[in-house]
Amino acid sequence: MDYYELCARVFSADKRIRYATVTDSRCNILAGGMRPGVQSLESTPEAAQRIDLQVAVLDGIMHAWAESIGRPRFALIRHEKAYMLIIPFEDKHVELSIETGVPLEEIGRIVTLVEDSARESSLAPS
Repeated sequence: MDYYELCARVFSADKRIRYATVTDSRCNILAGGMRPGVQSLESTPEAAQRIDLQVAVLDGIMHAWAESIGRPRFALIRHEKAYMLIIPFEDKHVELSIETGVPLEEIGRIVTLVEDSARESSLAPS
């Protein structure tokens, strides 16, 4: 499985996932994007790019904390219009935007799906 297949698997897991990307530590999107037919909540491409950069910074913070509190599994931020879910692996992360109506149990299922898919494809450390 490659990064594109990982994003496709995530999108197929739940129709309420609006956005899914695999992004590296330099904020380069390696695969994914908006779900086809779904309009971005961002007003401009620059605003979306700024959010991707801020998520990359958060990913770096999570990795910096790993030395003292252990490897991060995910970060979840709930906004009024969407959840932002960041799932780190190696020097990359999966970034998701999910409608807020999704129960937290489903968020956990999505995290597990990403982790299992990444492990299956040797994208994440064992």
